[in-house]
Amino acid sequence: MYESFVPKDLTDPLWKRLSNARMFVTGGTGFFGHWILDSLTDANRRLNLKIDATVLTRNPELAKLKMPGLDQRIRFIKGDVEGFDMPEGKFDLILHMATTSAEETFRGAPQSHKLKLLYEGTQRILELAQKSGAKRILFTSSGAVYGNQVCERIKEIELIHVDPLKANSGLALGKGVAEYLLKQSCSDSNLEVVIARCFSFVGPGLPLGLHYAVGNFIKNALDGSPIIIKSDGTAIRSYMYMGDLVWWLLKLLLDGQSGEAYNVGSDESVSIFDLAQLVKLISNSKSEIIIKGDPTYSVGVPSINIYVPSLDKVSLDLKLRIVKDLKASIYETCSSIVKL
Repeated sequence: MYESFVPKDLTDPLWKRLSNARMFVTGGTGFFGHWILDSLTDANRRLNLKIDATVLTRNPELAKLKMPGLDQRIRFIKGDVEGFDMPEGKFDLILHMATTSAEETFRGAPQSHKLKLLYEGTQRILELAQKSGAKRILFTSSGAVYGNQVCERIKEIELIHVDPLKANSGLALGKGVAEYLLKQSCSDSNLEVVIARCFSFVGPGLPLGLHYAVGNFIKNALDGSPIIIKSDGTAIRSYMYMGDLVWWLLKLLLDGQSGEAYNVGSDESVSIFDLAQLVKLISNSKSEIIIKGDPTYSVGVPSINIYVPSLDKVSLDLKLRIVKDLKASIYETCSSIVKL
């Protein structure tokens, strides 16, 4: 379904290097996973690569209904990432993306559950790597591990500013603990580990009506209902197109330096208010934009929430770049829902 949005001239050379590989995937039924498995299906069929993927999911039958038409070399096995039964055989690579689902997060999954899932799940994945002889793991972490950003375009070398006493720190702490476990395993063995610190994303299939601002804006704009900004609209964000994400994750899986973390996202900054205006313009919507939040202050000065990565490291080390800008990304997302 999503393979048509992936830059094949960039991903095909990487998929070819995985010919005949056996992969184990967690989080394969989520937003990231759906895109990657669709791209893998397309590459297998067009290029006859014979890549096998075993995908862990709590509900294999639902996964098959949600993602019809996947290649027969992609098989689902049932289990929770914290304690799944180990499949037999050898795996060459592991793509570890499991966390609480977008729906669970929206419905208020306890922060402690997020931390527990990431800690125990990562330990279990490391056990699988040892048992199956896997040589390499790519883990999708989060820009949330940096905590409150004090500068725009935060670099991987910045210190972490996560407050463990804050109620909403579960995801950031869990991702950080998972990074630590993986890094230690990498240091203590021959296992290669690469960490992708993922920021914010947009593209066809983006969950609408949950906790993603851009998804809510698109839904409201296309419905003709008011576009509600729950904050004061000054927060700074950036959004990477999902087609670019597939290319970047494949590149990191194959060529990222073991033991290193890389920012994954766009560095094209936009305020939440400007984002709402952009969605309204691109979708040709007549929706009213309503700001409901009030400014927040720090030491008497208005504070701005920033969540934007620096891409210096991935650009310099891996020659990765942004292919589709924000306007085109929003247009593709809206066009996948209604004809503009």
